[in-house]
Amino acid sequence: MSQVSETQVPFLMVNTLRSLTREITSNIIKHASATEVTVSLTLSEDMLRLEFLDNGHGFETEDVDRGAGLDNMEERVRTIGGTIQFRRLPKGMRINVSLPLDVYTRSEMAQAAM
Repeated sequence: MSQVSETQVPFLMVNTLRSLTREITSNIIKHASATEVTVSLTLSEDMLRLEFLDNGHGFETEDVDRGAGLDNMEERVRTIGGTIQFRRLPKGMRINVSLPLDVYTRSEMAQAAM
């Protein structure tokens, strides 16, 4: 049995995770015609990773109208030093988000949010 330890995640990161999850799942529901979505959250010593995998019809980021949704997601992730990758699969889409846990102190994260 693995042991789970507590990790404090800064508010800005929690807010970013909540916003990303809402935006990504909303887009899957509206645009992907998916029947299944898997969301995985993985925590290591220095990184939090979030993965969305759906079985809908994917897209190439350069082929879609880059409305505020994609740009906002990328900016939110970039603001806290993370990365977001969109990858079209033969059947569906994979979105990977990586957020470093130790990049910012709380005060630096608060300033980055302004």
